[in-house]
Amino acid sequence: MGPAAITQIENISKIVSAVSLAIVIGQVSPALATSLLVAVFAVRYSLVKGLRASLTVMDEHIGARRRGRYLYDLVCTVGPAKEIRTFGLGEWIVDRFRTEMHKYHKSIFTLHHGMARREAWLLPVCLVISTLAFLWSALAAFHGLVPVKVMTSAVMAFAALCTTVQAGQEQVYITPARLALQALCRIERMAADGGEQAGAATLPGRECPPLIRFSGVCFGYERSAPVINGLDLEIRPGEVLAIVGVNGAGKTTLTKLLAGLYPPQEGQITADGVDIGTLDTRDWQSRLAIVFQDFVKYQLSLRENIALASPAHANDEEMIRAAIREAGASDLVDGLPKGWDTPLSRSLAGGIDLSGGQWQKVAIARALFAVRAGASVLVLDEPTAHLDIRAELAFFSQVIARVTGISVVLISHRLSTVRQADRIVLLEEGRVSESGTHEELLAMNGTYSEMFELQAARFRQMDPAGGGR
Repeated sequence: MGPAAITQIENISKIVSAVSLAIVIGQVSPALATSLLVAVFAVRYSLVKGLRASLTVMDEHIGARRRGRYLYDLVCTVGPAKEIRTFGLGEWIVDRFRTEMHKYHKSIFTLHHGMARREAWLLPVCLVISTLAFLWSALAAFHGLVPVKVMTSAVMAFAALCTTVQAGQEQVYITPARLALQALCRIERMAADGGEQAGAATLPGRECPPLIRFSGVCFGYERSAPVINGLDLEIRPGEVLAIVGVNGAGKTTLTKLLAGLYPPQEGQITADGVDIGTLDTRDWQSRLAIVFQDFVKYQLSLRENIALASPAHANDEEMIRAAIREAGASDLVDGLPKGWDTPLSRSLAGGIDLSGGQWQKVAIARALFAVRAGASVLVLDEPTAHLDIRAELAFFSQVIARVTGISVVLISHRLSTVRQADRIVLLEEGRVSESGTHEELLAMNGTYSEMFELQAARFRQMDPAGGGR
């Protein structure tokens, strides 16, 4: 059933009801019944048209309302408060809020004002007709021109007929629902254009990680320069692969493509020779444990923050405890007032907030929990971005070295984090420019070597007695 059909059904029911009432009134006067029917439907059409037009305009200008709501949240929620106060952004944000909301409400006011001017005559005319109808009915009954029983039925029918003038509660629900259904249809068309998953395949077995290949992959975010440009890369089963490069080299985009969040615009990504675009998306993603650079800080307990990676194993306390231990977060649990049942948000009763490094350990523990639940490819995007120097240096031995039997992809621009990886690839302009072990890449004396020397020089300056490579 399409969006238009919903409104048509509702309109037909109103028409049938109104015509039936008009037939009752027609026993008194066919002319009166006809004039009342026309007047009632004219007013109803105007009101319904106005409601639909208002909701359509609201839908067209929803962007301004959404921006206004976002600006409102900026000044009324805890998270952004310290930066807004520090930079003195309060007045600027309030001015922007007023501008966006004025734009939104002005569009609706302009519509209503225009409709009111065009249809100012309609309601007075219909009111006059209704008044005359009641007067005529009363006089006809008084002079005995129409039996009182018939006249009583006609008046009651007329009163019922007038209720169809109102847009009615059904329109308040149906019209927005119709717009929502139209939006859903647009989304479904867009999803269909992006490819269907009919007959999607699944990879056999989960015992071993798959051999993943990027072959001639290109991808860009609707801009002329692609972020990934002719990428050829292998993620071999069981290896620790490090992907490094400067900001904007395409490291995080590669992760999104691997997770199936975007399809390649050119080329192919395969797992054991099967294009991941033909696989069942949920099955493929369940084989991946990914810590995104902008990981989510759930306002839930520590236990729930970790167990969300595999809700089916949420009651397995040994798995949760092991994931916390492998992520190096055992000391974090010891410092929480209620242990791993402590809510991780100050907005919740008995809750506390964590530092950036602590949150990062929680995110890593969540991914390691997914590995214990069956994921065979662990992807860590900038896993030490919030860790201090000591924690960063210990990260590989404390976390990565403990994980066995799976493929690990480390994405970073801090080379001290990844130097112990089995293989390191350097991304430049969306493709692999150098590949090898840490020692092999240093021996090449290329971009990787230059980047490593630049980063190492900072530590030598802080510690003049520091060693070399």
